[in-house]
Amino acid sequence: MVDDHPQPPTRDDVAQKLRDLAAGKKSPEEVSDWAQPWVYDDDLPEVEDELVWDTLDKLTAADTQSQPGAYMFTTTDFHAWQEEFEAARRSQR
Repeated sequence: MVDDHPQPPTRDDVAQKLRDLAAGKKSPEEVSDWAQPWVYDDDLPEVEDELVWDTLDKLTAADTQSQPGAYMFTTTDFHAWQEEFEAARRSQR
């Protein structure tokens, strides 16, 4: 039997997306689009790692606009998200 579903993102996967987002290597839309299926698609495997889940949930909002053409979150926010994730990751080792 072949598993048609990808494996849930790992902490390393999430850390890389946060780094890419904070560095401007990935757009807020790209990262949000990557995170959304893991949060909203019931057909994908469940994300069991609470830190990964919470961060994916946050990343789904990366492309939220406060008004047309103006993002609610900036690179300053993305750097803070990255720092929070890394701090939580270190504390759970």
